Amino acid sequence: VCLYHLSCPLSISILVSAFLCSISFSYFRLLSLLYFFFFFLMIRRPPRSTLSSSSAASDVYKRQYQRRVRGSAISAMSNKVKQGEAAFKKMGKVNSELFSLTYGAIVCQLVHNCENLTQVNEQLEQMGYNIGQRIVDEFLAKSGVNRCLDFKDACDTLAKVALPMFLNLPGDVPAGSWNHNQTECSLLLGENPMTDFVELPEGSTELQYSNLLCGVIRGAFEMVSYKVECEFVREMLKGESENEMRIKLIEKLKSDYAPEDDD
Repeated sequence: VCLYHLSCPLSISILVSAFLCSISFSYFRLLSLLYFFFFFLMIRRPPRSTLSSSSAASDVYKRQYQRRVRGSAISAMSNKVKQGEAAFKKMGKVNSELFSLTYGAIVCQLVHNCENLTQVNEQLEQMGYNIGQRIVDEFLAKSGVNRCLDFKDACDTLAKVALPMFLNLPGDVPAGSWNHNQTECSLLLGENPMTDFVELPEGSTELQYSNLLCGVIRGAFEMVSYKVECEFVREMLKGESENEMRIKLIEKLKSDYAPEDDD
């Protein structure tokens, strides 16, 4: 504009300058209006996934809370796995083959003495129940676990700490196996050392060969104030792809001592 002023008469220079200023003013005013319009829309318009800006904020907080919950659950589960591995190192070891053959001899003797397989299943479960009630003290003394918060925590402790500690057999309680009331779940076992070298004869499909383990779980849970029912619903011994137990909470028993008495 300054170079243009030097080469033109004054009147023409004034007119051109005014025209350019009017154009520039209109241009910047238009840009300002457009900027304000779009900026206003960006501020006022809520995300499409929500109905209002407050619900958008609540969604953000909810996602952050869910991440923290998942993170704490994963951390707690990894701690239980480490506790199970450490507890197993403290235990006296027995040859697994000797264990399997001894248990098999007990089952064979029960089959010989009892009238039918239903009585055999009951006897195995009762034997396991007595073992479970006595084994809790050793578990609490050597595992180092804290008091379980609820039934779900108790099942996770069973799968990640107790089974590895006594049988070197880690279990898994899938999150999707819980019912709506959180009172029943599945316990999955990849292996079962009790069934090594075992093949069931024909006509023995009703035999719950590992029912002693169900009794151990029932007795141990009862000692920590949970009355449960436990049974095998799938067994690799019978041709299934994995071993699955169902654990069902029947009643929360009253404790004989107050929690504040614990040190």
